[in-house]
Amino acid sequence: VAGGLADAAEANPTIQTFVFAALFPVNLLIILLSGGILYTGTSASVAAAVFERKSHWINIPRTFSVAWIGNFLGALIFALLIEYCDMNENLTADLAVKVAEKKI
Repeated sequence: VAGGLADAAEANPTIQTFVFAALFPVNLLIILLSGGILYTGTSASVAAAVFERKSHWINIPRTFSVAWIGNFLGALIFALLIEYCDMNENLTADLAVKVAEKKI
């Protein structure tokens, strides 16, 4: 959605940032309602369980590793699907590069 705002962003540079910020909770809700588990939630729950002595400390690296590998594989599959469906073209690709350059 925000990738299609390139023309509007020339007149108002903050419009893309606003759209990203407005859609973030929507995307988070979609992930949670579909049964997805975030890495941060896994990190917090395992650490809390160890702190409360409901789990052993050895579970921390094991759980973090499984969660990280799962998130990495999910991101890789998502990227491959985006590329396969030709969804990363034109304005969307330009915006993706712009966001990546800002993060580096």
